[in-house]
Order: sequence, then structure tokens, then C-alpha cells
Amino acid sequence: MEEMEERATQVVADRAADASMPSHRFRLLQWTVAMPKMKSHSGAKKRFRKTGTGKIRARHGMTSHILEKKNAKRRRRLGRPLLVAKADQTRVKDLLRP
Repeated sequence: MEEMEERATQVVADRAADASMPSHRFRLLQWTVAMPKMKSHSGAKKRFRKTGTGKIRARHGMTSHILEKKNAKRRRRLGRPLLVAKADQTRVKDLLRP
């Protein structure tokens, strides 16, 4: 039994000495690999925002140029945020999920 423990500590020490393997990833006779982190969609982060009640808010389109021909009431309305349609909410929520 003592021989096994000595051998296990020796294996861990040998692996820890190897510079290519980080020492904090070792467990006794077990090698663990960290999975890559999930990331939010960076384009969706810039375009959508979650409200306090969990709904998704977005900006209206058609507001960046050719505004002269759009009347003031329409420009005002397009300037206010809009709630994303229920059919698209699950898709947008998946993009925002980390």
C-alpha cells in the first residue's frame, strides 16, 4: 500500500515538473482538462438587452440614414426601443446566454 502511495506521489511530482502541464490541473492518478468557456454572441450583446422582467429589447431598424424623407412622428417612433417578437425571443436568449 505504501509503495502505491509513493509511486502516485512520484507520478504527480514528475508531471508537475513538466513545464508544459499546469500543476493546478493534477489530481492523484487523474488528469483533468478544463473545457472551453461558453461565450455570449458579441454581435447580439451590442444589439439586444434584457429587461428586468426577462423580455428582450432591441432597437428599430431604418434609423441610420435617409432620414429626410421620414416624417418626425416616424423618426420619433423608430427611436424608441422595441420588444423582440415572441417567436424570436428564444433564439436571441440563446445568443445572449454565456
